[in-house]
Amino acid sequence: VAVTMAIFVVLYAVVFSTSLYVQKTAEQQCYDTLRKSTENLGKEIKNNIYSNQEQLEIIADVIASRGNADSEQTKHILKSYMTRGQISHLEVLLPDNYADVSGILSYAEEVEKGEYVSPNSTVDISHGDKKVLKCAVPILKSGKTIGILYGIIEVDSLPTYYVAESYAENA
Repeated sequence: VAVTMAIFVVLYAVVFSTSLYVQKTAEQQCYDTLRKSTENLGKEIKNNIYSNQEQLEIIADVIASRGNADSEQTKHILKSYMTRGQISHLEVLLPDNYADVSGILSYAEEVEKGEYVSPNSTVDISHGDKKVLKCAVPILKSGKTIGILYGIIEVDSLPTYYVAESYAENA
């Protein structure tokens, strides 16, 4: 009886330690997959933001070549912009502090920031209180900033641009 009991205890210890090992290994594999997916998503987002900024730079150059950031031609360019990515629409901040973007912005502060992507979402009161990210690019003419061009990205639309790659695309 004592030998049977000893075998049972040893067998139980082996099965228990093996199950813990298998559980920890599976858990670590899940964390590794999640980490890799997060890294890939981060790279994809970074590449998309870089592409958005390049688009905005080209549009800012076109606006600057027209001379006046508040002209009818500029308004036509902004209205005719067709979404080719995450940017839902374009807006311009002008030197007289007139802002179509998220309420009131300080032109001087925005010029000082230069080209940037807002680090946090803000509420866009001009479009029904939607949360947005702003990609900003100065409109330069002869080295002088004549306006700030914004590409507005609606935060709620971002999941449609990124495919879940892990866990059979069920992540």
